[in-house]
Amino acid sequence: MPPPVVPQEGLQGISSHGTVIEMMPVGETEWMEIAELGDLQMPGFTRNEFDITPHSKNIDQYVVGVLRRDPVTFPMFFNKQITSHYVLQQAQLNSDSNTNMKNGFRVSSPDGGILIFSGAVKEMKQTNPVDGVQTANVVIRATGNFILDGEEYGD
Repeated sequence: MPPPVVPQEGLQGISSHGTVIEMMPVGETEWMEIAELGDLQMPGFTRNEFDITPHSKNIDQYVVGVLRRDPVTFPMFFNKQITSHYVLQQAQLNSDSNTNMKNGFRVSSPDGGILIFSGAVKEMKQTNPVDGVQTANVVIRATGNFILDGEEYGD
């Protein structure tokens, strides 16, 4: 486990501008930056809670279950001529159950944080407004172990 973070006087939050998400499709060996991103919604972490209070106690007791992650979501200014957009679309359309959850994803933020996980493009919904830019909202579902800032989680 990493050492605990100790609050330091004078430190402030930093801009998240410059956060990058990359994909390594199954069978590839290089990371590909996904272009034209909007605001990334990082995965929230949660655990289901279970009430295990026995009838002989007069106060509640709980345990928590397995670690669960929300999907990574982001809008992007969509153009199928951009290689990373085309590759995302192909990954979403992939129906091969042996490969569609095995794409690699890496999110790097300006504060040095790095999240690496395997997963699939669950959704990719395009919007084509009458007066505006073509966009797509992307949802990536992670599965299995992941690495957060150099530490692996899961077993």
